[in-house]
Amino acid sequence: MATASVTAAALTTVVVSAAVPITSLTSVITTVQPPRIKNFKVSKNSIDESVLTWSLEDSNQAVDSFIIIGTYFGATAPLGAIPITSRSASQFKFADSTLSPYVGTKTYRIIMFHRDGTITVHDTPVSTTRRSSIPLSFFKSEKL
Repeated sequence: MATASVTAAALTTVVVSAAVPITSLTSVITTVQPPRIKNFKVSKNSIDESVLTWSLEDSNQAVDSFIIIGTYFGATAPLGAIPITSRSASQFKFADSTLSPYVGTKTYRIIMFHRDGTITVHDTPVSTTRRSSIPLSFFKSEKL
């Protein structure tokens, strides 16, 4: 008489898609991704401050706040915080008045604090460069 044997590993394998087998329910639970930052950009406002804008790929329900980190000539420091005050907010903005006046390249990153106590550092920084501390309008000639 032939007998079939089934291993414990075969019983706990779950296939979500043909390309990504998950070997246990714990794997499924721990692979839930937190909201991700998208469209992270830097621009200048009318007073030449760097303005950072971004949005979240998913709902912000799990996000508590953001910390904006700036790097200038190798020194990195927090520049400000943005708490989530509305669960429906999807666009976020931060104007940097700390590093913007200085000549040189500034690089910005965002740290996202989640309600469950975890922290995510957005892995794509944005940079901007100020080439002169003299306003560009000074160099424009006026026609007499």
